[in-house]
Amino acid sequence: MSISAVPIEGWVVDAKGLPLNDVVVLAHWVLTGPVEGRTAGQLMIMEATTDQDGHYNFPGWGPKYVVNPLVVMLSDDPILHFFKPGYRVINAYNRTSVSEARADSKVRSSEWNGKRIVLEAMDRDSDAYVRQFEGETTTIAMMAERANDCDWKLMRKMLTRMNEERLRLEGLGMHTALPRPDHFANQARCGSAAEWLKGAAP
Repeated sequence: MSISAVPIEGWVVDAKGLPLNDVVVLAHWVLTGPVEGRTAGQLMIMEATTDQDGHYNFPGWGPKYVVNPLVVMLSDDPILHFFKPGYRVINAYNRTSVSEARADSKVRSSEWNGKRIVLEAMDRDSDAYVRQFEGETTTIAMMAERANDCDWKLMRKMLTRMNEERLRLEGLGMHTALPRPDHFANQARCGSAAEWLKGAAP
């Protein structure tokens, strides 16, 4: 069984329609099963950063092979996450009416390809900002903390940016439930997440 994906590109703008640069965009394709409703892992994880025009892109990939015939990919994949400090986090899913698709029968595409994503500015020091930041990054936190492998090493840009923002907020005395590097999965095998984040490029 094999699965592939076509390229994805898009633009990120603010509420006035102006391009936003340096937005981290995380894309991932999730396998589910064989137990219903339980994640079987990430088939692919990719990251990009928007340029001065707010543009980002992901190349096509595949085929990748899925061995277990009971594993499926839900129709909302790929999932796209958009984060820039000081703005509301956006998670973009496909909205097709098909509930499931066999992983070996799909060339995956995103309904957001070629479209604009609007990020709303927020007061970066407000409780409302912290609450939405925590809530909208829950999936990313779970990917880091419950990974089957070293998946968090494929999310360096996003996790670095999230960790920097967590440290800034906690430095202001604000409590957060954001993921901490010492909670990342499989560090005995994958190495120290804290040391890995320290080596991230600015």
